[in-house]
Amino acid sequence: MLDGFKTFIIEGGFGMFPTMIFGGFLVAGAVLYLIRPERTAVLWVLLCFAALVLGSGVLGTTMGLINTLHYIAKAPATEDRVLILGVGTAESLNNMVLAFIILVKGTLLTTVGVVRRSMRAPAA
Repeated sequence: MLDGFKTFIIEGGFGMFPTMIFGGFLVAGAVLYLIRPERTAVLWVLLCFAALVLGSGVLGTTMGLINTLHYIAKAPATEDRVLILGVGTAESLNNMVLAFIILVKGTLLTTVGVVRRSMRAPAA
């Protein structure tokens, strides 16, 4: 399992690291909000980190696709170009996959915190 995740990160390239860093802050903040859902201002911070995770995932994917297209231009044979395009695109999409995995986890934790907060609110 660990080897698969390590390969997933290596194939995704440099763009995976900002996504993981911002994602770590998102998930940590969501866990804190889940534990103490009284603070509404935390939701805005979580929203900002969610935007950073999505943005870094898109940026990493875009950078990977640009590198793939540059490499295709240097490839000699047509068959090699199709293979490079397929592999390069698949590896580039690892950035988006990681971003979406983190966003789903962070959103799920935040949603549970919001539900807990609404259950504690006094009835009007």
